[in-house]
Amino acid sequence: MEIEGLNISKNIAEKLSKKHNVEVYEVYETIWNVDETVWIIRSPRGSGTYIAFGRTEAGRYLAIPFVMKSKVAHILIARDMTQGERKLYKGR
Repeated sequence: MEIEGLNISKNIAEKLSKKHNVEVYEVYETIWNVDETVWIIRSPRGSGTYIAFGRTEAGRYLAIPFVMKSKVAHILIARDMTQGERKLYKGR
């Protein structure tokens, strides 16, 4: 999957910070991290949603659900990976 840009609305950015303690720069670091492979899967919930699994430059493991529109990933939320997700990510 080719991602050429990211879109994070103001409302999502506020929710990231307040509810999940994730900063916008961490989402960018995770998606564009050249030292770590980002693992993208189709969401089990369907409806054209994907989930990117990756790490920030500081080593934080994030799960980032998004919707693709014209090669732009529209971020829905970003959160820390669950233990199960982290285990799958590390073992891929």
